[in-house]
Amino acid sequence: MLIQANKLPDVKEVHLGALEVDREGIEWFPVDRPHTPRPTGHEAWIGQTERIFFSTASDPDSEGNLWTAGLEDPSAVLAARTSTRFGHVSVSRCARFWLGDATRDNGIPIHIGSLATGTHRPLVKSRTQHDGKQWSHTHPYLTADNRWLIYTSNRSGRPQVYGARIPEGFLESL
Repeated sequence: MLIQANKLPDVKEVHLGALEVDREGIEWFPVDRPHTPRPTGHEAWIGQTERIFFSTASDPDSEGNLWTAGLEDPSAVLAARTSTRFGHVSVSRCARFWLGDATRDNGIPIHIGSLATGTHRPLVKSRTQHDGKQWSHTHPYLTADNRWLIYTSNRSGRPQVYGARIPEGFLESL
């Protein structure tokens, strides 16, 4: 089980750990300072591995805010060198692709990227308007067959679930 442990008050530290039901204790991933900028609290397992994919706050010393980390890693690894800041993230079931919403860009586009190359491209603008509620966050994911991007948006004035078909060749181009 992937857990998040925040040091309170005022979230002074954000730790991400793995808790196994048949084992005692928590194993911690190398995240937050001194390994990475502060995690945003948006993370996902990478397939059936013991690795995670996560977003962090912006940091002028970093070339991006998307990272991967394993329990045995001495430090996290930058997943994509980009000036785009991503918030909500997920990983495809096949563990080859990541998704993230560009929360500071006009229309809040959702990008799909390759874990192997770090290359990413926007697929759709969610056009959601953040109102402080969870339903206004995109929470994007790919269907198990990698044919559809599913996300939430309140662009109609009400929170709804949307789908965008992945064009032929899009994933292979990453």
